[in-house]
Amino acid sequence: EAVHELKVKIYTKEKSSDPWKEKGGAGTFKVCRLSAEQAGTKASKPRVLLTTGTLNTVRLNAALHAGAKPAVAKNNVMMTLMVRPEPKQAETREAQAKADAEAESEPPVARLFLAKTKNAAAAEALAKVIKACVPKDG
Repeated sequence: EAVHELKVKIYTKEKSSDPWKEKGGAGTFKVCRLSAEQAGTKASKPRVLLTTGTLNTVRLNAALHAGAKPAVAKNNVMMTLMVRPEPKQAETREAQAKADAEAESEPPVARLFLAKTKNAAAAEALAKVIKACVPKDG
């Protein structure tokens, strides 16, 4: 169930000292959960998705965890999410399959994300929905 959808641009960085890098261009940011009855619990499996283009290519698919605390500044929402490391780019199909498998076996890592919205009201609304969906049960 999509709880909230909004057009945004997503930026990310690995360390706080790194510069912001755009992640996949502008797209539709969705906050999703399995059911309203389980809102605010791990059982609701809350996630954030960023899809782009007419084919809705998924650029970000991250689970919301208890430590995800969105912060609002002007028309931006910033938060730390746990994501799988991105696979290294390889020259051949076989090498890319191996790189993809290696990245998939890695544990999730913390990344800082910034969602840039059209205005401050949209950023406040997005942060409010994310806070409501974050699991409270650890």
